[in-house]
Amino acid sequence: DSSGFKLIVKRPQPRTLPLSVVWLHSENIHLAPKKKDVVVCVDFTVRESTTISSSKDDMNDIAQVVAYRNHGHLNARNFYTDVYRRGKVRVGRIGERSAQDAQIYYHISPENPVVYVRPGDVLRLTCHYDTMDKNAVIPFSASELRGEMCNQYLMGSNIALSPNMPGRACDVAS
Repeated sequence: DSSGFKLIVKRPQPRTLPLSVVWLHSENIHLAPKKKDVVVCVDFTVRESTTISSSKDDMNDIAQVVAYRNHGHLNARNFYTDVYRRGKVRVGRIGERSAQDAQIYYHISPENPVVYVRPGDVLRLTCHYDTMDKNAVIPFSASELRGEMCNQYLMGSNIALSPNMPGRACDVAS
């Protein structure tokens, strides 16, 4: 893929920031049949910065999420990622959108400002499914004929998840 765009952040000296994509996903999918809303969620931790900074508020430690893409199959409905600071305080939501919409990157517009993510923040991907038309448990599968997926791709600057951190299932009641 050769598409892309430049992100310019105005600071004392404007500069272009490189963009990267992180993949949030869950393979722990076992969706019960005949349910209007089955929820799968998984937590990821943003990696601590390797940048040497003189201040806790150094902008080099902050990731900026500027676009997202959701991906699910036939029973997927609403997907989104909540950002939690210090593991408890929800500071924003990224990409709340139907998984049935076109699977393209959606720019986070001025009406929904850029989400800033800091080292140590928890990203909680939540995926909702409607399984009313199914008679058996729906497993994880890359094939839409065999199962479902819970994926969100976040595009931004300086985004990294902790190494070897596949995420962990979360309590949807929290």
